[in-house]
Amino acid sequence: MRIVTALVGIPIVVALTWLGGWWTAAMVAGIAVAAQVELYRMLRARGIEAGGGSALAAGACLALTPVHEGFGAAALVLTLVTLGAWPVRGRVDGALAGASATVFGIIYPAGLLAFVAALRLDGSLSGDDAFLRTIGVIVLVWAADTGAYYAGRAFGKHALAPSVSPKKTWEGFAGGVAAALVVAWAIATWGESETGTVHWLALGFAAAVAGPVGDLFESALKRDAGIKDSAGLLPGHGGFLDRFDALAFVAPIAWLYLRLVAGA
Repeated sequence: MRIVTALVGIPIVVALTWLGGWWTAAMVAGIAVAAQVELYRMLRARGIEAGGGSALAAGACLALTPVHEGFGAAALVLTLVTLGAWPVRGRVDGALAGASATVFGIIYPAGLLAFVAALRLDGSLSGDDAFLRTIGVIVLVWAADTGAYYAGRAFGKHALAPSVSPKKTWEGFAGGVAAALVVAWAIATWGESETGTVHWLALGFAAAVAGPVGDLFESALKRDAGIKDSAGLLPGHGGFLDRFDALAFVAPIAWLYLRLVAGA
């Protein structure tokens, strides 16, 4: 089922990213809100009352901010509405944990995934190069994950973070770095990108390092909640948060690198 889900999901992601504009933003917002729902479910499993309709709306607006800055203001207002509901309803017990966790759910994953749309909607680039950069970053995350998986299965002996994810190994991590760098070089060589090879290699390394950190972060949350997957909506992959946890950490770093270092 894992392969079937990928065969269905990958063309949809590529097509909506190619279309750009509202298509890409709506895709990112949909993924972000679905992952946000899963996170709030984890928090409730831990006994923390978090979430609500206004919080989900705030997450959606935050993810849509790259389309128009007005969505960022709307996200802030909706966050204030969410927080204001606690004292209005007379909620005292658990208010500190619940309110904090609710705001955390707006920032992670929605706020982080917004940078995927920001990459695609970068007005300083041609449409083709913005598409290539966005898909390139996504592919680098997938390449690092795939390389780490197979290298870990073949050579893994030394646990990377045994208390969080016992199956992840340093050998797998090295395989992920190697796979991401090879794919990054291939994109730079054959992708007809305006971004130089050195920058693509840097993005590949960032994906191979930040991606596993994002994955481990979500694994820590799931362990604390006592669950294996964030959901079962994506057969063979778990939930949306399971599938896009690495990208949530990589996308902001890629956007900042391309803006501040690569100069576009």
